[in-house]
Amino acid sequence: MTPSDRRISWCLRQKKGIRMEEPNDGLCKSYLKEANDSLVSMNANMKAGLRKWVIITAYYARYHAIYALLRKAGIKSEIHDCSIALVKYLFSGIFDREFFAELEESKEQRINLQYYTNRTVSDSDYERNMTSSREFVLRVEKAIDSLTFQEISRARERLSDLLKKRP
Repeated sequence: MTPSDRRISWCLRQKKGIRMEEPNDGLCKSYLKEANDSLVSMNANMKAGLRKWVIITAYYARYHAIYALLRKAGIKSEIHDCSIALVKYLFSGIFDREFFAELEESKEQRINLQYYTNRTVSDSDYERNMTSSREFVLRVEKAIDSLTFQEISRARERLSDLLKKRP
């Protein structure tokens, strides 16, 4: 069992880990707005010199974008690690390995700065994170726009199979 398989297995056992609902374009659009609002906040934080909050809002821009994708497919997960694992599992054909590595790195940087006062992010990571967060959100928006009914159905079938095997 891979680490990703173990994470999804754990998520299946959590009360708010993974649920399937009806696909919802309205919620998808709302979370894309949250992603874009986070980018606006990231820019405001940058102008104010609040580096910690730049990193935090850059992560949330990415997270809200992938959550919009899940909501488009009718998938709800209130645990960040579960949402990320699900996008990897269900939509790995749409995004490459670097996409997921960037998301995981952004999450780690956010955790380091949000919960540990003695940790920092290098200048290069800070700059790269800001630039790439905009590109990341745009890439997810394009994926959502081009997502077909068949791709949504396939993702829902894969999730349904997982839910049937729920421990």
